[in-house]
Amino acid sequence: MINGKLGAIIVGAGSSNRMHGIDKIFSRIIDRPVLAYSLDIMAKYKKIDELVLVLSNENIEYGKRLLDSESTWPSNWKVMKGGLHRMDSVWIGIQALCNVDWVVIHDAARPCITMDLLKNVIKKAKDVGAAIPVGNTTDTVKRIDSKDEIVETLNRDSLVLAQTPQVFRMDLLKSAYGKFSHSGMFTDEATLLELSSNKVKILRNPDLNPKITYPEDLVIAESIIMNRIQGKI
Repeated sequence: MINGKLGAIIVGAGSSNRMHGIDKIFSRIIDRPVLAYSLDIMAKYKKIDELVLVLSNENIEYGKRLLDSESTWPSNWKVMKGGLHRMDSVWIGIQALCNVDWVVIHDAARPCITMDLLKNVIKKAKDVGAAIPVGNTTDTVKRIDSKDEIVETLNRDSLVLAQTPQVFRMDLLKSAYGKFSHSGMFTDEATLLELSSNKVKILRNPDLNPKITYPEDLVIAESIIMNRIQGKI
């Protein structure tokens, strides 16, 4: 595996605008908050030395109470207030980690993360210092213009869907932030590494790992988790 200290950042400071008033990371799946499933995996992976949970101002106290409610989770985990955009929140998490060599960054809204996925993407990152899990796209993908007219049909064999957890060598990530953090809003950290001309490995993830964006995604995630508990998938 990797050498050095490993930290983790769980990012959940978004506004859940597309959830129609539902707070997605504190919604319940099988009577537990969505957020708890990701934290469970991080706690069971004993090689994570530190963890920072980055939340919106409205959820800070909820987050602290959640951490306090689970005696099996490490007591040194931190809760921090997030920034205006995702990349701001991740930077807050980076600054809160103490001298780690590697960092795992995961969306709080992806509760279907598995231990195998976490281990395998960490292993994949060892070679070049960065790795992300990806899923295949099964739909035909079209590129459109500002008039909502199709410009071209893309070859989906060369397209993948980025997921989390994403794993980076901390010095590479900090360097990329220093170059590009003020040049735009990026939806994942791998983009910063790409812009810095750093290689990013992909791990093709065969397991279901959806991000909760809309209310119906809660039903999908609950079905996946329930089927895993029952050994059906």
